This record gives sequence, C-alpha cells and structure tokens, in this order.
Amino acid sequence: MSRATHRQRALLLAALALAACGASDPVEMNDQGAAALNRGDPKAALELFGGAAAALDPESEQGKRAILGQVEALVALDPPRARDTFLAYARAQPAQLEPRDYRRVASQLTGGRHFLEAIDVIQAGDLAHPGDEMIRKMITVIGEEAKMADAPDALNKLKGLGYL
Repeated sequence: MSRATHRQRALLLAALALAACGASDPVEMNDQGAAALNRGDPKAALELFGGAAAALDPESEQGKRAILGQVEALVALDPPRARDTFLAYARAQPAQLEPRDYRRVASQLTGGRHFLEAIDVIQAGDLAHPGDEMIRKMITVIGEEAKMADAPDALNKLKGLGYL
C-alpha cells in the first residue's frame, strides 16, 4: 500500500472517530476527554482523546495533550497499555516530553499500585533527563509506596536497576 493510501486511511479513520464522538474539532475533543476523566469516565475519555490524537500532529501541544490524555485514561483501564503508549510516544517524540510528564504518569500508575509499570516509566524519564532531582524523588516515592504495599517484585526491580 502506498504512503498516500495510508495517509488517506488515517484521515478517514480520524474523520470517523470525530463523527462518532459528536465533535468535529480535535481541540474540543481534548476538552471533552478531560471532562470525561474528571467525571470518572475513562472509557469515554479514551475514545475522545483517541479521536483527537488521530487528527492532530503529535508534535503539537494539543497532540501531546491528546496522547497524555489517552495514557491517563489507560491508567484506569489497562495500566500495561498506558505504560506502553507513553513509552512509545517518548521514543517517537522525545523532545515533546518534560521530566514532569514522566513524573505525572509514574505517579498515576503508583497511585493505582501499578508499580512495575511506574518503574518502567520513571526509568525512561531518568534516562531521558539524567540528574533531574524530581525524577529521582519520584523513584524514592515509588519505592516507599511499594514497601508499604508489600510489593516485593517492584522492590526487586528497583534494586536490580540500582535505585535501592
């Protein structure tokens, strides 16, 4: 299949996603996705952010918002997929992510007691932003939370990575 055909398919899928969600503006879909997260509806948020992400440039601020919105929704629905989605974006668009983005996702995963996924995210943040003091603090927080939750697999992973 040619590159043009792939692009046409992607645009068609984006248009269908926009129509299905009742919104035609991807920025509006981001806003609606955020509202869905705020009201505790991660499934609706995932659909809305997904439609927005399909229509937006991932290098734009709104594109980043859509991807991170998807990740946040996935933390509630499918934590390993949340991690994988975030890390794929980090590999594809490393300049788009700041240390606080890694910390935020790791914190959300930690809050849900998804320590192994949180460790993967914060380790990627530590590699992308070596020496960031707040990332190092987040590593400590994950370790403390894993100890309190009696999560030996997470503690062993932190030790194996040289963080404990």
